[in-house]
Amino acid sequence: MLNEIWVTVFTLIKSIVGDVDVKNKGTLQKQIDDCFTSASNGKAAIASAITGKGVSTASDATFATMATNIGNIKTSPMLQAKNAALSTTAQTIKPDTGYDGLSQVSVPAVSGNAGTGDVLANKTFSSGSAGISKTGTMPNKGAWTGATTGSGNVAIPAGYHNGSGYVSGAGAYNAGISAADARVNTNSANYKGGYNAGVSAADGRVNADSANYKGGYNAGVSATKKGTAGAGDVLSGKTFTNGSSVGASGTMPNKGAWTGATTGSGNVAIPAGYHNGSGYVSGTGAYNAGVSATKKGTAGTGDVLAGKTFTNSSSVEVSGTMANKGSTTQDATATQDDTYTYLTVPVAGYYNTASKLRTKNSNLAHTVNNCFRVTPGASVLVRAVATLWGTAVNFHGGSIFYLDGITKITASKVAGVTARLQLIPYNVENYSGDIGNSHKVDIGDTLTGNFTGYYVVTPYVNASNTTTVSNSTKSVTLKVDFL
Repeated sequence: MLNEIWVTVFTLIKSIVGDVDVKNKGTLQKQIDDCFTSASNGKAAIASAITGKGVSTASDATFATMATNIGNIKTSPMLQAKNAALSTTAQTIKPDTGYDGLSQVSVPAVSGNAGTGDVLANKTFSSGSAGISKTGTMPNKGAWTGATTGSGNVAIPAGYHNGSGYVSGAGAYNAGISAADARVNTNSANYKGGYNAGVSAADGRVNADSANYKGGYNAGVSATKKGTAGAGDVLSGKTFTNGSSVGASGTMPNKGAWTGATTGSGNVAIPAGYHNGSGYVSGTGAYNAGVSATKKGTAGTGDVLAGKTFTNSSSVEVSGTMANKGSTTQDATATQDDTYTYLTVPVAGYYNTASKLRTKNSNLAHTVNNCFRVTPGASVLVRAVATLWGTAVNFHGGSIFYLDGITKITASKVAGVTARLQLIPYNVENYSGDIGNSHKVDIGDTLTGNFTGYYVVTPYVNASNTTTVSNSTKSVTLKVDFL
């Protein structure tokens, strides 16, 4: 058995590498080594060939394993024949367990004889006669309707009808009636019915020219001549019968919804006739005349509180417009001079003793160590007297203020000579000013910086404008705005 395996192996090696030429191959050892190398390469090729036949074989497997695997190669695979049914989805056909593959797969052919005209338009189908995935062309008529016009036919269009359509017979029906009415058939029920109706109508009509009509009319009138109403008792345009007349006309005026108006204290006459109850006599004129007789007073609308009415020489019950500020608190604008603080009334109107005017404390000057405290938005007046001795100027005046968070200062002249504004830092401990660090600003200009602390705020005249003093004592008043 082993010899047979080796024969098989060497046969395979020979088939792969061919005959080995040992001529000119070197020493015997080299030839043996070359044989082993060729044998190793051939062994790997054999393993790959066996694996390719369906029996997995490693390249370093022993020759015995390779021989066994060669014996396991199937020379006659077991194949299976299968049938597949038609389906709306794709199918994958595989052999059952124990089979090496499929010999055939039988799929039935598409059947049916529907053509494209047998299937609704835009619908797809397959059939034996039309083919695969065809699109129908049958028109979809849905709920189609038609109408007759006479005794002829109404063609129904080809296509699919959903059962809700119809052909109206109204046209043919009306045409038949019209044709029947147009002809005369004395034997027809219509003719006979019309004849009898005519006879009946003739017997039932009133003929005012007949003797019967006149006799009956006169007898009836005589029997109904009753009543005491006269023409003036019946509305004009209406007729009536009384004991002496038949069909007499009334003469009573119809005043309907008549209206009248008063003009003073006199009466308003109501005209004779029928009044329907919707009329009236207006008292406005009399009322106004009475009011006019009492129109007195000089008050205007602005003199009377809003919500109150009054009468004056030209108007009656006029509404006042004066705003009522009684018992309210109003925000006022504060201004100051050297002596007083003034609060301006913000809105005109009525104020009582419970009314109040207010302004924020920051709008008023306060004292700090007996000095006025000035905050942004305040304005003050400063005054000084200048005396000239030759070319020297001496100013007396100004005021000490505590400036709190002031960043801008402007000055304008109120009265007196032309001057500048000077701010002198002031030490309240030793009552002295720091002239060397003073600030000056011309009228109309703005002094900017961060001013917080005590300052002497005073007008100032330098040598360049001493002529303004004119060798005498002059005063100057400046208005200073702090921002």
